[in-house]
Amino acid sequence: LECIKLVDVTTNGQQKEIAWENRAELGFLNALFATWKEIVFHPKKFFSSLPAKAPIGSPLLFAIIWGSLAITVSAIINMAVVMSGASVPNLPAGATIPPKAVMMGSYAVLMIISPLLVTAGIFIISAIYQLVVFIFGGREGFHATFRVLSYTNALALFNLVPIAGPIFVTCYSIVLFVI
Repeated sequence: LECIKLVDVTTNGQQKEIAWENRAELGFLNALFATWKEIVFHPKKFFSSLPAKAPIGSPLLFAIIWGSLAITVSAIINMAVVMSGASVPNLPAGATIPPKAVMMGSYAVLMIISPLLVTAGIFIISAIYQLVVFIFGGREGFHATFRVLSYTNALALFNLVPIAGPIFVTCYSIVLFVI
């Protein structure tokens, strides 16, 4: 099973470029959305051109942006539910509902620390995946695994779709990782 492999990152002497890693020339938003579109709609092309031996800063920033955006939108939706006075789901029968101010504060803190949560999550999950990849013979190293998992965070927004979103993200993330 070959999950991560070294890819030829040149074509006729030309460096294949990941739009996000070329954002200085393409522009921040153009590069962000071009990379997202490539990952979601053309994953094989994207991941086959992803250099395994490259810095992790750009992929980490990409993951932080999409992960934090998903967390923030989810928190805003939950804040709207709290403010509307609708019932709070997933509370055990007879549980005391926290005051609205506490719940709103919790969501605000979640939005503020979301970049730290995404960063920690990417590093921890990459380490776990790297161990599995190593067990199955992958030898490209932590950077390659980290880069792949960071870019798969493009799927984070799909988690906002009730019930089906997290299922889709989990399945498609596995597909992207294997590609």
